Amino acid sequence: MQAARENGAGGIGVLTGSFSRDQLEAEDPVAVLKDLSDTDGFLQLLGLQET
Repeated sequence: MQAARENGAGGIGVLTGSFSRDQLEAEDPVAVLKDLSDTDGFLQLLGLQET
């Protein structure tokens, strides 16, 4: 999240690592996802695919 903020981007937390949802949300991400299995939803979040 820090790298995203330092570069003017919004970070996206993914719950497949060692951080909890609460820890990720404390960093003020654009979103926190369970995983990346919903490819269409992820691409929509990034603005790379229309709904």
